[in-house]
Amino acid sequence: MKSEEMMHSNGTTAYETYSVIVPFGFLTFITSLFNINFPNRSIPHRLIFEFNSLIVTSILIMTILSDYATEIIILLLILCILLLGVFRWKDSRPPKYNRHLNYITFARSTINILSVIGILAVDFTIFPRRFAKTKVYGFSLMDVGVGLFVFSNGIVASEIRGKHHSLLKSIKGTIPLIVLGCGRFLATSKLDYNVPVSEYGVHWNFFITLAIVKLCSACILSIVSVNRSLLIGTCLLLVHEVILQLGVAQFVLGNTPRTTFFNANREGIVSSTGYLGLYFLSVSFGKFLSVYVYNKSRKHIFKLCIMSVFLIWATVLLNKNFGASRRLANSGYCIWIMFIGISMVTIFYLGEIIKIFVCGCTNVPLIFEAVNYNGLPFFLCANFLTGSVNILCDTLSADNLRSLCILIVYMMINCGVSYSLFAKSIKIKL
Repeated sequence: MKSEEMMHSNGTTAYETYSVIVPFGFLTFITSLFNINFPNRSIPHRLIFEFNSLIVTSILIMTILSDYATEIIILLLILCILLLGVFRWKDSRPPKYNRHLNYITFARSTINILSVIGILAVDFTIFPRRFAKTKVYGFSLMDVGVGLFVFSNGIVASEIRGKHHSLLKSIKGTIPLIVLGCGRFLATSKLDYNVPVSEYGVHWNFFITLAIVKLCSACILSIVSVNRSLLIGTCLLLVHEVILQLGVAQFVLGNTPRTTFFNANREGIVSSTGYLGLYFLSVSFGKFLSVYVYNKSRKHIFKLCIMSVFLIWATVLLNKNFGASRRLANSGYCIWIMFIGISMVTIFYLGEIIKIFVCGCTNVPLIFEAVNYNGLPFFLCANFLTGSVNILCDTLSADNLRSLCILIVYMMINCGVSYSLFAKSIKIKL
């Protein structure tokens, strides 16, 4: 069971957190290269290869190999360079640039997969405690999940494509999330499943936060142009940080009795403004991608790199002055999430350009297509399986081998369900 003891109070460094995420970019590049150059493999063989190269390797990096993340990044980079020498184009001239790239699919699928691995892995002792959710301020792998989920939704917001929904339709769209949130609360209460109240509060949870962000953003974008997203997001984070510094942060992180609904759920309620600001910044970035996606690749890469450099500088500055807190969703945390999201998009984009230049085409792993096709259902399935595993076995007493086996089988089921739905073109809209 998850408990307060499972949460690390200090977390780890920003570098170590990022160094566990970055390898997924190289693993994706290597997997795509093999798929491109060995296109005649059967679907079962391809799925087995992708599962091992993407999922099993990621599980190992997040657990028993976490202390060697830097060395793994160097080895994977060398392997990528060597494979490029082997899988060079056959013609004497490089192929034409293909403007239909898949880096957004890569980024969104990566966020989903890493989050799903983490929500069960954290319950085992094989998962480093420094990667568990921080209790107050700091950086950790588990802290970035909810932020990156908001980011992945923002960069593909329907408003970016000019699709605006009525307020009534937007309200209806949040009902499934609210139902899921209430259902999760009732289920954890009835099953006596220990959920730390310091995450979101007593009654609040991840799904309620998503519902609030979805509803508020739809209301704002119904009267303000999506082109103002950067301004809106910046203003929201600025106002949010000012309010936190005026004493709200101390209230949220303090020991005030949870006697009223607001006091009981202060983490979820207060942090919603920060997540809303993060969402609008993500929408702004998604708008940037939609505008510049067809520009020359060099110009696009340069702009993405400049954004990443600026964001890591801003993260360092904000963390020095205000800290980074997932519980508060303060400016330091939100800008840190934007750095991770945009820098990973940059890595995936660069990989796409290189594959097209070297191999003449690009490729999306089947697992990525399946996960991206039903993103939220994939996450819901993982939540159900995580609860089941925690109820059926004592995760804290499991040794390393047993823990790895459970995690691998758990991901096999998640990916298997997602691919089955994808293969049958069944899309579950929530």
